[in-house]
Amino acid sequence: MQFHEPFLLWRGLKKVDKETYRNVSWEEFYNRQIAKSIVVDGESGTGASLSMEKMWLSDGCPYYKIWPGVFDQFISTRMDIDTQFLKSPHKAFAINFPDIEEPLLSFKVKDDTFSITSILVEDFTSEEVNATRDRVGLLKSVKNMFTDPAFAHLNILEHERETGIIKVRIDFKTKELSERYIEDITSDKETVNFIKQVNPPGQFFRNIPVVPNRTIEETIGIFVDTPAMVTNFSDEVIPASVIEACFRVLVGIYFVSTGSQKVLEYDVISKHLNAYRKMREDGNSKRCQEYESKAKKKGKFGWNVGSERKDRHLKLPKGMTYDEALRDAGSRDLLYQHTRGGHWHTYKIGEGRKQVIVKWVEETTVRKDLPIRPIKR
Repeated sequence: MQFHEPFLLWRGLKKVDKETYRNVSWEEFYNRQIAKSIVVDGESGTGASLSMEKMWLSDGCPYYKIWPGVFDQFISTRMDIDTQFLKSPHKAFAINFPDIEEPLLSFKVKDDTFSITSILVEDFTSEEVNATRDRVGLLKSVKNMFTDPAFAHLNILEHERETGIIKVRIDFKTKELSERYIEDITSDKETVNFIKQVNPPGQFFRNIPVVPNRTIEETIGIFVDTPAMVTNFSDEVIPASVIEACFRVLVGIYFVSTGSQKVLEYDVISKHLNAYRKMREDGNSKRCQEYESKAKKKGKFGWNVGSERKDRHLKLPKGMTYDEALRDAGSRDLLYQHTRGGHWHTYKIGEGRKQVIVKWVEETTVRKDLPIRPIKR
């Protein structure tokens, strides 16, 4: 199965204009572009995306490939777990969606169907937020960042010093980039052709507050349709259902990546995969690490999440988007039938059982003799 990757401006420009960017390192490129964007836009706008791309490259480009079967479980599960258990596996990482005929997350705007291709994440602890609040071009204070009424129920301002931030960039695309999406940028034909060659995705940005003494469900469970803040599709809106699903997948990655779970498997080189799985079954961690090291040397610094679950639980009629299916069903809960009990659960482990981890508890099939009923339009 093929997977999308996050869009990187540096790679996009380098691919189209090889002569100009042949000897330009990503460090040099992003330092220059970020400095320029801060002068023009301040810390918002293009600078936010560039900073996330730079941090991801700095971290070695860690990624998680989300497979169809586990995706359905992640988005259907409540997360009544304290935010203190949200531990990021990396400073920045990507979640890559499969490149399949019927995308996992799709929605319609006007006459076009868009699909989510990847999610880029950058994590800031409360200590990091406090350390950067007075620096120009980095992070605004929590007070300025979360004044939107949507966050009023969290009482963020009472916990400003203890609140962390998860910065999220959601990339979405149509199958073919239409010129009408760049008409508001320029009418110059040469520039239009250049943008089409670079083929940037639409991008939606959202900051998620990690407020102490709150559940994750409280933090991400209530969202409204919000226009994309930084996107070349300036008049489009990603439905709230799609944004919420992205956040639930993101939280699922936080949990599985820090809980040593079987659903997580290093993305090793294809020819080593069978041997690698055999070593995992035998508990030969040393040999597993050897295969993982070989993969990392080849630039594969990532994991498969639920690679054995290629088939979806949620069956959508051909041409039906995720957003349409959710609206027709009435709620997330009604998307699934004949299953019960899949959920996140906290476990105390280690000496004195003082260490707490969050693990996924598999769902139970109620009637194995019955097929999962597809959603009918």
